[in-house]
Amino acid sequence: MDLRVRGRVVLVTGGSGAIGAAVATAFAAEGAKVAVGWHSRPDRADQVVGAIGEAGGTALGVRLDQGDPGSMAEAVATVEAGLGGVDVLVGNAVAWPDRQETWDTLVRALTVNVAGTVRLAETVFPGMRSRGWGASC
Repeated sequence: MDLRVRGRVVLVTGGSGAIGAAVATAFAAEGAKVAVGWHSRPDRADQVVGAIGEAGGTALGVRLDQGDPGSMAEAVATVEAGLGGVDVLVGNAVAWPDRQETWDTLVRALTVNVAGTVRLAETVFPGMRSRGWGASC
């Protein structure tokens, strides 16, 4: 399959989880440089980055908290410095409310899952536009 992403930079949020790792690995197999976003599992992100590197790909782990706009800006700056401007954004991160749902846990989940994804997209889209290429999913 040719996704036409060879040499492009892909940021996968939630890249340390099972689905995110599979997505990151698939993009790397297509020749993309992949930023593996993680929030709570740096060891798992390191494993994903290592596996991509062992397969001949290029990857970088980056801490990213979609509930914190400062963290998102810092993560994008880290990706840009390490791999280049983000060309593809895969919004895969998710915050699950606790089983004991309270108003605060629901607000946190909505902040991360909805508002955080939109804020992150707003952060990377100007660079995508300036390079004349970009995608999000």
